[in-house]
Amino acid sequence: MAGVPEASAAVTIGQLAPVPTNTCATGSHVDYLQESVSSGSFYQAVGHDGPHPFTPAMVNTFAVSIAVKPGDVLGFNAVGSTACRFDGDSNLLNGPADVPDGQQASFANLQSGRLNVSATVTPTNSFTVGALTRNRKRGTATLTVDVPNPGNLTVTGPGVSAAGLRAEAATAVAAGRAKITIRARGKKRRTLNETGKVKIRAVVSFTPSGGEPNAQPLKMKLQKRHL
Repeated sequence: MAGVPEASAAVTIGQLAPVPTNTCATGSHVDYLQESVSSGSFYQAVGHDGPHPFTPAMVNTFAVSIAVKPGDVLGFNAVGSTACRFDGDSNLLNGPADVPDGQQASFANLQSGRLNVSATVTPTNSFTVGALTRNRKRGTATLTVDVPNPGNLTVTGPGVSAAGLRAEAATAVAAGRAKITIRARGKKRRTLNETGKVKIRAVVSFTPSGGEPNAQPLKMKLQKRHL
């Protein structure tokens, strides 16, 4: 299957060919796609990379960065006689050459088989820190964070025990909007209780399941009403 699944961990889509492979003989550039279960005749280009030079008679590997989502399919552009396909139980589609990103084109059934290409998809670790809602009665704050994939979310402060910031330890979250409650501890808590406010420097970190961590610094102020 060349469709992109939900990225909860690094996965490989597509398949490299067993020997021997079949050629795609064409005198002009052609775009090829691997049909998916939900395929139709119109496809929109969402991202591309290259062109890359090929070395014959070996597997060619390229580092690329293309943002994808579930339902996207894998394809490539080729010209001339290349070992681009092999026998299989799926359908190959071809269409106009070099469809620009964001534009649609009509693709037609070419023949049965599979494209001689695969790609490793890793989960996105970008995230957005949203609103901070303070509870002035308790002296706490609830932080809203939007994450693209399931994973773990943490909030830490430099020198946690010394700085006095208590972080929710590696909170498991689903894709979407997550909320974390932040409390002051130690000297920070005493300052909050005495003055009704305290400033905190923290780091918000998100690690998608099977992916790499990403962190953002954050400044916040906790406030507490004196009764």
